[in-house]
Amino acid sequence: MENVWGRMETEIHKLNPHTLEQLQKSIKTIWKNVIIRDYCEKLVESMKNRMQELLNKNGEKINY
Repeated sequence: MENVWGRMETEIHKLNPHTLEQLQKSIKTIWKNVIIRDYCEKLVESMKNRMQELLNKNGEKINY
């Protein structure tokens, strides 16, 4: 989830909304056009490798 929210934040900053209405519109646009199924599937598919790296580092921070 952190990856999705991080990506949302990055994309929102690019659009630089100034009002609540602009922010709401930006979030909907980003969700439909950037945080699409392929992006989420890619994150899910990477979990096996992430978990293995986490185990290899005995629970310490990993570079993902």
